[in-house]
Amino acid sequence: MVLGAINTAKGYEVLRRVAACPASAELGLSFSLLGYSQDDDALREAGVQVLGRYDDASLGRRLRALAPDLVFIPSIWPETYCYALSEPMRQGLALAAFDLGAPAARLRQAGQTARLLPLALADQPDALAAALAGPVTAPNSPFFIIGSVRSGTTWLRDLLRSHPNLACPEETHFYRWAEPFGSPEFRRQLQSATLQKHRKIDGIPESEFQRLLALARSRAELMRWYAARFLTEQGLGERRWFDKTPQNIYGAAMMATDFAEARFIHLVRHPLDVVASLREGKVLKLDRVVDACAYWNEAMQLANALARACPNRVLTLRYEDLLTQPIPSLTRLLQFIDEPAPATWLAQIPEPQSPPSRRHLLTPDEQEQVMAWSAACLQTEDGAYTLDTVP
Repeated sequence: MVLGAINTAKGYEVLRRVAACPASAELGLSFSLLGYSQDDDALREAGVQVLGRYDDASLGRRLRALAPDLVFIPSIWPETYCYALSEPMRQGLALAAFDLGAPAARLRQAGQTARLLPLALADQPDALAAALAGPVTAPNSPFFIIGSVRSGTTWLRDLLRSHPNLACPEETHFYRWAEPFGSPEFRRQLQSATLQKHRKIDGIPESEFQRLLALARSRAELMRWYAARFLTEQGLGERRWFDKTPQNIYGAAMMATDFAEARFIHLVRHPLDVVASLREGKVLKLDRVVDACAYWNEAMQLANALARACPNRVLTLRYEDLLTQPIPSLTRLLQFIDEPAPATWLAQIPEPQSPPSRRHLLTPDEQEQVMAWSAACLQTEDGAYTLDTVP
């Protein structure tokens, strides 16, 4: 799909010729223009479906309804900004453009460089068609690790960070709070000392984060821009980014909508061990059993609801299985997110080990309370974590 008002400078001839070339027919490519051009009839004769003009208010809705596999910016002059990119980028659509001027600069800033094409292809329609017909994956196709706090999500993140294709910033918390994006309370929460420390570790100056926050119009846009800047600052090139923020489970439904291609890894640890870890208080200390149970129960309820709504996008893994059977568990995870499992990487995975336990910090009565309060959430529909299988 091409967007906008297309004249010669904006790539009219590029679009007309690539749509009409034999390679496009052989590759099964179809082209559409959401907008208008200097000669709509000639585009239609070349095989382009001209969908007509749009206004800014309806563009997002129309793009979601049309669901293009790829948005192509055929401009052959160095634009100053390229507004046509904004909404497709916000929706995380796959994008292609010539490596020229503002379109290329914006795609690089967002870490979307998979289809930055040589300008020479503008005069080679068959070669351009072949370049556009490559495997289409959304450039911002991340995945998210979710679950209760103290469930081993940091340990899993660190294992996956060592994978040659993957990268993950520190915890973001962009989807944690219910306050609307951009509201004073939302902004205040992001100024905590802990999150400022996370951004410093990620290599993102606070002034740059404030700039991104001021420019972003949604949590998704802030997340994408932050991840792209993180990859740039850390010199991680075109690695696939993912996020590990347990508390983002409270915004999981919105995340699933904002990142339509994303998948979710739900890591579950036995509730007794989560509650005991919270009692111990190495990171977060909670003395009352009922308070600690709420962390586990709410995370389970939200993750299970997401799995019911998006059954093909959520993988539930047991923390205990990752420890005792690390290679099979990680291989299953990588298959789920469509990543390879290099033998050299698997060779570095720690040997199987017994799950640590601090259950002695809980009295027998408290352990009974935990199991009673958690029983309903343990009964997952896919049997991934039931009372019959917990240690």
